[in-house]
Amino acid sequence: MPIADPRRARQRTIDGLEGEIPSPINPPSGCTFRTRCRFAKDICAELRPVTETLPDGRLVACHRWREIEAPTV
Repeated sequence: MPIADPRRARQRTIDGLEGEIPSPINPPSGCTFRTRCRFAKDICAELRPVTETLPDGRLVACHRWREIEAPTV
C-alpha cells in the first residue's frame, strides 16, 4: 500500500519481484502470479484463486493470504 508521508515511504523496504512476467497471451495455469511469488505452492499451479473482499475493502486473490499476512482489520 502506498504511504502518504514521503519521508516514511523512503524508509520502507520492499521485496523486489524476481522471475519473468507471465505472457498475457499464454498465462500459466492456476494463479497467474505464481511464477513470481515466493510463497507459491502446488495448489497455486492447480487452481486459480478466488477474489475475496477483506473487511477493510481491499481485494485479495491468493490461496495462502491468511498464512502470509494476518488481516490488519
